[in-house]
Amino acid sequence: MKPTRPKIICTAEIEDLPSHIPDQITSQAWYLRHVCTHVCMFENDRWPSYIPLAKRMGIWKPIVPPFIQKIEIPEPESVPGVAGSLLTQLRDWFSCGDICLRKGISTLPSGVSTTVRTNFVLPLNTSHSFLFDAYNKGHKLSVRSAQKMQIAVAIQHDVQGFVDNCLNLGKAGIPSTYREPIMMKNLLRECLDRNAAILCLARDAQSQVVAGAFFSKFGNRLTYHLSFASPSGRKAGAMHAIVDAVIERHSNSHYLLDFEGSMHPGIAYFMRGFGAQEEIYHHYAWNRNPLCKIIALRRRLLSK
Repeated sequence: MKPTRPKIICTAEIEDLPSHIPDQITSQAWYLRHVCTHVCMFENDRWPSYIPLAKRMGIWKPIVPPFIQKIEIPEPESVPGVAGSLLTQLRDWFSCGDICLRKGISTLPSGVSTTVRTNFVLPLNTSHSFLFDAYNKGHKLSVRSAQKMQIAVAIQHDVQGFVDNCLNLGKAGIPSTYREPIMMKNLLRECLDRNAAILCLARDAQSQVVAGAFFSKFGNRLTYHLSFASPSGRKAGAMHAIVDAVIERHSNSHYLLDFEGSMHPGIAYFMRGFGAQEEIYHHYAWNRNPLCKIIALRRRLLSK
């Protein structure tokens, strides 16, 4: 008997639904509305969890959308095994899909594969000088080089200017799914309106923009989502200066700087160089749909 699939909800309609983890930005209905068009709702005890969905070639599937690294699933002691139960139900409800969860699942549902991914986090509960001492040698030199070259970092609120610079200066390093200007503008604008974001710009001695970064700021997490740098900005260490400025601004606080880790070795080196610690999470995927398999094969061939 085919399992009954949960209701698929358009994210434009979820503004008033409760958030299942109050201190996680990726669990807020208003945030989800900007990064995906549909979700399904998984109820754990009395807490709903929203699972991002997309419709590809007429097939609904769970996805990992831009600006959401992983789904946080509350798992109270009174209700053990929630993550495993969720994964089993998603596999039964949808013939293909993928999802990232913080929790590892010891006994995988049949047909589901898993890979371990690495994130990097840095507690900011000590002084800036203490945190700076933990940077690697190369990062310290880059920060000092930026200071010598008069790289100035400032918080700004010009969303349109930030998006334009991001697309013009950072296009080569930005995944295609992140390049939708309207989605980016609306997301950043609402984050700023809710005091849930920091947009940083670095300018050189001639006041030219050479780098920038978007951090969400919610609960106890500052999350590094997106950045760009011009060739001269990279040479001057402007991105190092931006991250150092954010660390200094929030030192001696309760915040955790979340670098949203990448599997790319160069980006991992950049993140780790600030003294960040590894944080493991898990990617789960399944595919028993022939059309999904063709789509996945085509994507792999195009990426080569």
